[in-house]
Amino acid sequence: MLMHLKSKMAKLNMMDIFLLIFLVLILGAVVYKFGFNGIWGSSKDDGLLIELYQEEVPEYVAKSIKVGDIVIENVQSAEFGKVTEIKTGKSVSWAQTSQGQFVASSKEGYASIYITVKGIGKYTDRGVKIGSGTYLIGKSLDMKVANTAFYPKIYSIKRTEKEK
Repeated sequence: MLMHLKSKMAKLNMMDIFLLIFLVLILGAVVYKFGFNGIWGSSKDDGLLIELYQEEVPEYVAKSIKVGDIVIENVQSAEFGKVTEIKTGKSVSWAQTSQGQFVASSKEGYASIYITVKGIGKYTDRGVKIGSGTYLIGKSLDMKVANTAFYPKIYSIKRTEKEK
């Protein structure tokens, strides 16, 4: 009877060891797939200043955007931050002349717009990670600023001190 009891204990211990090895393998696979930063959070996020530019928007769109408005990228639902500065100028429309050259002109009732946004994200040498998206200079975006649709390109990205 004592031998039978020892045999059951040996099976239980072997089962425990097998389960422990299995769990370690699963943990190793997760770390390999997502890396330490993806599991336990990245090292600190950075403060960002992102300048957005659109060559031509209706003037009423440019006037509806205010400092302090929240900027959201619609495709990834990533919050870029808050508008800190707005600069408008003449719209930039491109047209081809009869000689085949492209020239810039402006349209009445339209404006070009630069919007500076202060936000938080992870600044890397391969772009800026905000939420689940990665953004690069020159990328065209589908954005919402307060209640306004906006389709800019990223003009510049600068790393700044993160506000506390």
